[in-house]
Amino acid sequence: MGHLWFLRLKIDEYVRQSDIGGDGSGPADLGIGSADLIGHACECETSVTLANYENLVDRNALSEEPGTALGRLSELTGAYSGIWWYADYPRHYAGDARSAS
Repeated sequence: MGHLWFLRLKIDEYVRQSDIGGDGSGPADLGIGSADLIGHACECETSVTLANYENLVDRNALSEEPGTALGRLSELTGAYSGIWWYADYPRHYAGDARSAS
């Protein structure tokens, strides 16, 4: 599954270089879906997994609610915590995979 991490890294790099999001646009402008948030188990990552390893995706387990950052550690400015992602996304997914195909 390391290739999914690499895909995420390349998408993030492209978004930063293209300044997508700075003017109100989002990942949909990349042609990779309609989601506003690209993250772990999002529409994009789930679609890639479906295309390559369909048997690994349990559509019945998809959440009814999108995973959005809770900002639980936002008051810790200037500090880094190794658990930041788990604090922001306690359900271990970011985005909305329901529209993945």
